[in-house]
Amino acid sequence: MDTAADNDARESHLQQLQLLHKKAEDNIDFVFSTLKLPRVRGALKKPRMLDLYFNPASTIAEGNPPNLQLPYLLQNFNDIQRFGSKAYQLPEQSEDMSRFIWYSGLDQDHSFSNHHRTIRYNVVLMAYCVAAFERNVPWQTHCQKGSLSFVMAFLHAWMEATFQRNKFSSRDLFISIWKDAEFDLIQFKFNADKIMRRMLRKLGDVKLPQDIQGLDHEDIGRRARLMSDDEFKEKGLVLAIQYVTHWNRMGAMMDKREEETELVSSGGIDGLMEGMDLEQPAIDLEQINWYNELPYAALHDIDRNIVPIQAEDTTDKRWMTMENVKHIADDKINDICMLLANMGL
Repeated sequence: MDTAADNDARESHLQQLQLLHKKAEDNIDFVFSTLKLPRVRGALKKPRMLDLYFNPASTIAEGNPPNLQLPYLLQNFNDIQRFGSKAYQLPEQSEDMSRFIWYSGLDQDHSFSNHHRTIRYNVVLMAYCVAAFERNVPWQTHCQKGSLSFVMAFLHAWMEATFQRNKFSSRDLFISIWKDAEFDLIQFKFNADKIMRRMLRKLGDVKLPQDIQGLDHEDIGRRARLMSDDEFKEKGLVLAIQYVTHWNRMGAMMDKREEETELVSSGGIDGLMEGMDLEQPAIDLEQINWYNELPYAALHDIDRNIVPIQAEDTTDKRWMTMENVKHIADDKINDICMLLANMGL
């Protein structure tokens, strides 16, 4: 028979478990209400507490390497906040943290996600410049001296993220190169953004080769994933320009979704259901192993008052000058249209 002391001990134990659960739940709520994670397939999303405790496999983000999953986010959230969720080439930011930010799409200027306009713009400009270079146009006609290997590394990384999502080697290689590079991606602000929007609208009007007429970007993606490695390498530039061009045919809708993503914190299904009075499954707190990786990470102390560092100015590190961006968008659009119209899959 249980004694009063036994009952008191059990009650105290349950109260401790409830405190642990509340801390974990509060941490999860704060992390996912603070970060602006993109709501896209394969991205990290806010987990249900039941899954966090008992079904960790359901929290895996297919778009992230195994060591950059939810436990990494929870254990390193304070430092991610300290850097303002931005990827920096600064040595003060570890390469793993840079990798996490790139892979997770936290920084719209440093990601592999087509949901970010900056990335789509860089891809089209890079693909055109490489295609022109392969047609004997000197690299420095459009691009910074010495930037070819940087550009090629990013294109390979982007193509891997877009067409071969279960692989990570090209993206890891690019991030390693980028950390020590004298170049960075181009960031498009104000007028530059308008110039690129206009350019992609013009590309969207190009009559495409017979073999891809009627296809959308998902169709091109599926076709790319069926290619052999040799075919993929041979047609990479074709895929890049045509994929982004098809994607941009949905321009207004995509940009609206992107702006909503930037303004609304990501919570996966839970986030979409926020505010709805849905009953959550009961959790038997006594069955939780708090030393398992995810529950343990969810108890990491979070600083809710971090002031991010001042953003790094990478204006002078662009792989292409803004003057050349405008030159290509205004004066080379016909060349790109001809290139696009003659490249089939």
